[in-house]
Amino acid sequence: MSEKRGNFFESHIEKMVFAIIGIVCLWLLITRVLISPNYVEFDNKKFSPGEIDTYIFNEAESLKYKLEQPPEPKPAQKSIINDFLAKLNLAAGSIDGNLYPPQPAFLSDVVIHGKYRIPSMGQVDDVSVEHIRAVAYIPTMVVDEEHEYSKTNSEPNDLDLVTVEGRFDVSGLYANFYESFAGKGVKEEWRDPCLAQPVFAAVELQRQDQFADGSWSDWQTLPRAEIDRNKNMLEVIEDVEQFPAGGIKVRMLQFIIPAV
Repeated sequence: MSEKRGNFFESHIEKMVFAIIGIVCLWLLITRVLISPNYVEFDNKKFSPGEIDTYIFNEAESLKYKLEQPPEPKPAQKSIINDFLAKLNLAAGSIDGNLYPPQPAFLSDVVIHGKYRIPSMGQVDDVSVEHIRAVAYIPTMVVDEEHEYSKTNSEPNDLDLVTVEGRFDVSGLYANFYESFAGKGVKEEWRDPCLAQPVFAAVELQRQDQFADGSWSDWQTLPRAEIDRNKNMLEVIEDVEQFPAGGIKVRMLQFIIPAV
């Protein structure tokens, strides 16, 4: 009996192994594919691995059907010219031809309403002059607002340097301006603290040349230093008619900057 049983297992062992493998594969197919807890998100929906292909295939067929359909004619566009002309005529009819839009005032036309006493400017005292010769970096190109003075655009060379030093009563100048524009001697409605602040625009330096016979030339205004990038803006303008656009107001706004 044992021999027959042993012969039965030996003769059917391969079939039994194939049957076990088939059962395991069927179990994996059912648990991991058909009823798998895993899912994928597509088109704001969740699909199992067995459903995603079917959904994509159906979407592709629907898109193919729409592409094969003839185009639908769009309705003709309605003209809006008549509506636009009606609104334009309505707006134009409500405008009063006698009215003019307000115009901005020019800075040069601003009038200071009030009478003020011209403050005393004072004078420069204790003037002293010194002359030395030294080596300095002389600019090799024009220095202006766009090109600053630096070692890259200059070269060392001999320079005769004349220094002029003087004393100026700045505190007295501030006091004079305050008394002229905001002091007790000014009517209360005319007092203006903005005008009471002096704005330093420029200091003009002049010189004379002595000839061989001992006579002197006329006074000549010295140009600003070549390394001064603001020399064009700081040019002294004595005639108000020659002021650039903006007039005195713009000049005051430029010069009130401490760095300038």
